[in-house]
Amino acid sequence: MIKTKVLKKISQQQLDKKLKLNIENKYVEGEQWFKNPELWYELTAFSNPYITVYSELVLLIQNLNKISGFLSDKALVFYGLGTGDTEIILVNSILQKEKVVDVVGLEIQAQFIDGFIQSLQNIALENDEYEINFLGIHGLFQDTKKEYLKINNKKQAHIILGNTIGNFKEEEIFQIFNNLMNKGDILLAGFQTDENMNKVFKQYSENKMFNNFIRKTIPNCDELKWKINQEESQIEAWSGDVLVFHSKKKNPASMINCVKDFGFKKLYSTNDTNSCIQIFEKI
Repeated sequence: MIKTKVLKKISQQQLDKKLKLNIENKYVEGEQWFKNPELWYELTAFSNPYITVYSELVLLIQNLNKISGFLSDKALVFYGLGTGDTEIILVNSILQKEKVVDVVGLEIQAQFIDGFIQSLQNIALENDEYEINFLGIHGLFQDTKKEYLKINNKKQAHIILGNTIGNFKEEEIFQIFNNLMNKGDILLAGFQTDENMNKVFKQYSENKMFNNFIRKTIPNCDELKWKINQEESQIEAWSGDVLVFHSKKKNPASMINCVKDFGFKKLYSTNDTNSCIQIFEKI
């Protein structure tokens, strides 16, 4: 059985207005890149520069019993759904053990929410005992309020995968988590490490599909000029003097030190040379 509800908290008109301000401020924020979801589906099917999404998936599967133990009896709050590959792995692991799962999906692209609901419906058909409660929030991370995320009064596991965390400045994203999490809630972050910056840089800059993905989203976007911002551990694409794309790559040890300043303690960390998964508790 599956129950679904979707709250619409933003309109395309609001996003368009925000994009205009972004361009005026010379800094395009990450939610704007997904204006044309069909381009993201094409990109992830054939030419995803974030190739380590697959190593993140491998890490999740290899450590699933340990990771799902931290998520047990908690509502799963996903920040960004995309194609939902890694998120569904976690949902399924809880269902197999507990038969019931409460899921919140916070996503800027309504089509990704619809796709995720279809994935949940497919899982629900696998076992008549499964009970899935899903709340979709079509809106921005930074505009979300804690009361939007409430589902069945459970403690929550806040989950951000696929290097989505790298789309934000640290002080911005961790302040968002601070505002939306309660003491005892869990934060699970999957991100791309900074170990292979030069290789990853080429996977972005030399990828025709990814260049089209960005250029077809940003109005009057010139041919992209790519650079590695070593100071920020960030891969950047510029159109003239406008930063139209940016993706931070993080050092696992530095990440642990960073979240301490925002009131989190480390519970678990695992990584390979490409991806890292870390779990923290809000204290």
